[in-house]
Amino acid sequence: MLQIDKSLILDLSILIDFYSISKEIFKFVDDLSITMNVSDVTFQKFDQVNETELEKLHIKIIETPIEMLIEAANRGKSSLAFDDYVSFLHAKENNFILSTNDKTLKTYAQSKNVDTLWGLEIILFLESNNKISKEKAKELFKKLRIVNNRITDDIEKEFLKLLYQ
Repeated sequence: MLQIDKSLILDLSILIDFYSISKEIFKFVDDLSITMNVSDVTFQKFDQVNETELEKLHIKIIETPIEMLIEAANRGKSSLAFDDYVSFLHAKENNFILSTNDKTLKTYAQSKNVDTLWGLEIILFLESNNKISKEKAKELFKKLRIVNNRITDDIEKEFLKLLYQ
């Protein structure tokens, strides 16, 4: 069974996707005493909520030190967006799990030995910890597939296989 044993840092793709399909996901993660963080850089790009609303979702905004901003600005040949690189640096520096729906970011972070989670893995985790039913997990998946066009039929088959194993 999948375990989440560290704090999460959420990238912009997770924030947008989960906020779009069900803000309840954040509540369920918080109910399991898992700390959720977002970098101040990412928060500035997330225009759906203000700081107070993010606090209600129990997502902590973490300040990015100037050294980290400089490193992200000088990221060289990396194909990562500035805010994604900042999220990666926070994960690496603070031993967070980087939660993303961005394949490029996930692959890069894994290549640097940073723990990562897909958004769908969080949904499976919530179901396996009895925070949501299998039916609710399927419903969330269907909504996520509508807002995230990168979810393929193969991903759906794998998700359903994992959900019902």
